[in-house]
Amino acid sequence: MRKTLLYGVLLSLIAVPAMAQDPFADIVVSPTESQTAQKQEDAFTDNLLIRKEVGAFLTYNPDEVSGKKDYARGFAGFELQKKFSNATSTVASVTVQGRLVYRHDRMNTLSDPMGMSADDTGWKYETHNAYADFYNVAGDVGAFNVRIGRYYVPFGLNVKTDTHATFMQLTNGRNFGFKQDWMVGAYGALNDNLDYDVGYYLGDGMDSSYKGQAGLLAGRIGLNNDWLFDRNLEGGLSGAVGQRVSKAAVMRSPSVAAEANRDNVVDTWRIGLDGRWKMPVYNGTVTFTGEGSIGQDEKDDLYTAQLQTGWLSASRQWGADVAYRHFWQDISGRDNLESTMVYSANYYLDNAITGSRQQWIGLGVEQPLDSQSSSRDTVFTLHYYRYW
Repeated sequence: MRKTLLYGVLLSLIAVPAMAQDPFADIVVSPTESQTAQKQEDAFTDNLLIRKEVGAFLTYNPDEVSGKKDYARGFAGFELQKKFSNATSTVASVTVQGRLVYRHDRMNTLSDPMGMSADDTGWKYETHNAYADFYNVAGDVGAFNVRIGRYYVPFGLNVKTDTHATFMQLTNGRNFGFKQDWMVGAYGALNDNLDYDVGYYLGDGMDSSYKGQAGLLAGRIGLNNDWLFDRNLEGGLSGAVGQRVSKAAVMRSPSVAAEANRDNVVDTWRIGLDGRWKMPVYNGTVTFTGEGSIGQDEKDDLYTAQLQTGWLSASRQWGADVAYRHFWQDISGRDNLESTMVYSANYYLDNAITGSRQQWIGLGVEQPLDSQSSSRDTVFTLHYYRYW
């Protein structure tokens, strides 16, 4: 009896607090202004990445056949990346990459494709990339993603290669007159081996203006990243058709000038193949790169090719590249072929394997072999770049 009474007392002592109502249960605590501001700030800065860059290119022309002895280019820029996520995945991202550039006595050098189409010197702001990605819009994960903004034309290896500040460039700058353009497009996985990237582009590259051109429809089907990671191999088939604005295309060909309108709008089509293979060697890695394309500007047949070999030391401190560039156009009454040997040697002060930090000093040489004009000289370029 005593034990039963004792157990009853203990149970009542335990039950009473649990049954009692919380006197503060109905009170709702509102966040303070500082807490609300902090939450908004955290929402903006979460998954936000800001990087900076500076660079200088000094080009010297000892022959001075073209009448220009030297050319200087300096710039300072930024890259902003912001991701937007829900509780389970990243749904969208925004990337903006721009720079303030100073050019002194502009020269046609392959290391500055945006400068080759510039009409002036001095200070200028350039938007390189400015686009929004929307992920997994339809279908299976990774099958259909949408991109809107300014981005690389998906022709050749440019969509797979960061040539934002390198001395060595690929063929799109020469082939189309620009590497990036305003666009709307889609990309994703085609199957277990292939990816696709397709878009409709404004067709005016650097100037970003509408002059009556129909624009360019461009796309690439290529090996996916499994081939890169497992076999060190990349490759793809590209195509482009439509109209673009190209003053250079009109100036180098009388037949193109006769067909194009007064705003330099040129009917264009291209088909291209590309490939890249990285091979480990005793003291580093060697990379073999190739791009080739056929097509037309108006009724002129064209053929473009580049073969390149690059070496990077095992320490990632030393690098060297050599490339042969070939551009042939069926121009009546003029030399049809323009070919160039390009050499580059770099010493890296910082060279993160992820590409998140880079700093180098390099020397580049452009040696014309054949020319469609008489004003191309052998030029030497000393260049410095830092990205962090």
